[in-house]
Amino acid sequence: MFRWIGYRTLKTVISAVCAMYIAYFIGLPSYTPAGLIAIISVQNTTKKSLDYAVQRFIAAFVGLLLAAVTFYFFGFEIWAIGLFMLVWIPTAVRLKVTEGIVVTVVAVSRVYTVESISFETLSTEILNLFIGITVALIANLYMPNVETEIKKTIAAVEENYRKILNMMARTLRKEQENFEMGLFDDTTELLKKGRNQANLNVQNTIMNADTYYVSYFSMRKKQFEILKHIVEELHNVHKNFEQVDMIADFLDRTAECLGEKNNGQWILMDLRALKGSFKEMALPETREEFETRAVLYNVLVEIERFIQTKLSFVKDVTPPKTLERTLDQ
Repeated sequence: MFRWIGYRTLKTVISAVCAMYIAYFIGLPSYTPAGLIAIISVQNTTKKSLDYAVQRFIAAFVGLLLAAVTFYFFGFEIWAIGLFMLVWIPTAVRLKVTEGIVVTVVAVSRVYTVESISFETLSTEILNLFIGITVALIANLYMPNVETEIKKTIAAVEENYRKILNMMARTLRKEQENFEMGLFDDTTELLKKGRNQANLNVQNTIMNADTYYVSYFSMRKKQFEILKHIVEELHNVHKNFEQVDMIADFLDRTAECLGEKNNGQWILMDLRALKGSFKEMALPETREEFETRAVLYNVLVEIERFIQTKLSFVKDVTPPKTLERTLDQ
């Protein structure tokens, strides 16, 4: 029944209601601004929430002080509000607290409505700001764990890579004429989705942010560019030779062992052995065979670069504790 209610919507509503209740129970004469400020303060990520909370607290104090001075000298006039904003907005930009502009204007509007710059009025607005921002900040400290979704995206990306490698092998054997370009488009979207999820995961970690998944999708993106380049090379293979079947078989083996938990050491050894066997073969007898073998050798170089990209990632990036990895496979 309530599937149309999003997580952030629910959190925003609860924050607003809690903020108003707190302001009401501590006896503030006006408590609805606390709810409004809580609504404005709910963010998508924990780090953003902390940053914006600091900006809004600073902005509130400076803005209310500036408003009090403005109303003291020029009275509670509409044009005085315009004068305040004319000075306040560039001041907020200079102080780098632009996220506090709106909440400060909300508080200043309340001061203008009651036409008072007494200590009680200003302290009420500051308390409303404090309650609204703090309640929203507490709510934002808990964010849904996206790691499960990241792992699903990783599995989908790796499955697509296997399909692409198998498709390359079938194309070399002339078992398939055309590449399925929709598979490449789908992989592009998956990589973009995974990178966004990984960045969100980092932004929701306050201390010791783990950038493993960001690095992982960056690595897969580099590999994807290599795969696209291999596809372009394969368009130049027009005739079947012994080496064609050997590379096709190797591509199938690569697809079988491709995965997050495999560092690629074994398949790299296999590849280098294959390159060595190529060098020991008799020289091409025709121009067509020479050109084909040259293209196939370039394909092997690109595949080696594909594997080395994963090896560099394994060497340079520390995996999260939640990830069980077997690097000796």
